[in-house]
Amino acid sequence: MSEIDVLKLDEQLDNYRNRLQELLQTSQFLESDSEEEKIRILTSMKPPINHLALYKYYKLDVDGYVLHSIRNNMITLTSPSLFNDPYDSLFYVNRRQVKAAQKEIPPQKIIEFINARKNGMDLGSKHLNFIFDSFRKIPEEKLQKISLSDEMTIDRNTSELISLITTYLQNKVRISCFSESFASPLMWAHYADSGKGICVEYDIQLDKMFHSFEHGGYTMSLCCFPVLYSTKRYDATNLVEQTLLQIICGPNNILDQDLLKLLKMTLFKSSEWSYEKEWRIFAFPFFPNEPSRINSTFPTIKSIILGHAMKQPQIELVKETVRSLNDKAGIDVLLKRAIIDTDDSDYTIRVVEE
Repeated sequence: MSEIDVLKLDEQLDNYRNRLQELLQTSQFLESDSEEEKIRILTSMKPPINHLALYKYYKLDVDGYVLHSIRNNMITLTSPSLFNDPYDSLFYVNRRQVKAAQKEIPPQKIIEFINARKNGMDLGSKHLNFIFDSFRKIPEEKLQKISLSDEMTIDRNTSELISLITTYLQNKVRISCFSESFASPLMWAHYADSGKGICVEYDIQLDKMFHSFEHGGYTMSLCCFPVLYSTKRYDATNLVEQTLLQIICGPNNILDQDLLKLLKMTLFKSSEWSYEKEWRIFAFPFFPNEPSRINSTFPTIKSIILGHAMKQPQIELVKETVRSLNDKAGIDVLLKRAIIDTDDSDYTIRVVEE
């Protein structure tokens, strides 16, 4: 791809990211259309290309897990709670607003809710029991006298409920992170062991940006979108408030599974990270008792770039992995090498075929 083509693609991707961010920040879009219509709108506004090259930086672990995953053409999707950014998917909640919402719940609903939970009734999802447990702290003798105008009752539960709902929503997704760039010195340093690791090029088929796969006996949804950089955290106050009300007052106490809410939660990230030009593949829904990491065979590996500081034994391991992958999958994965260009006045990392 020529330099002009690269610049043109960068511009297209930036425009796409801006349009997506504008759309996801439009409350009317989130609240009005059906789930199917929202997905249709999202897929119709994808970049004007069918295939997108995205890159993932790896440190070669001593257990060989990374090379094992590559050999089997798999990626790992991880709970955002395990990421290096402490604010990743940690949305903002206005506690006073949630507290006010609790006051509006009819006391009889709370009494029915607590009685049902204490009697072991299935309230719609066994995976939500950890949220219900916070209400069990209310002594039995006070149960029939409970009033949501009681400030002590509300204060006692609001913080814990917000924390539990936040954890629940974060653990509904598993994410794998990629970059538009293979030549970022910072990313080689942070994620590829200061150039002693590798960078894998993946072929993302944008017509499969909504993709289904089987996991644990049921069908999961898998999506691919760019990260949206912002100076403010995603305000999930309304989402937490609705979740709380739905748990207690909703039909069968089943949580809303709205994809768009999960997208906003996981795609907005601090502008401090914008240099990564990050994209995310994420899968949902998951539940708190499931593994924090899963594997997926989507997308496909196109090439592997050896870090400029790799030692020969590791290079040989990667070469053997590529040969094994090519033989097993019947594909032609290219092997490349990153080079620090000391003759260039810019901070440039070039890539050449091995």
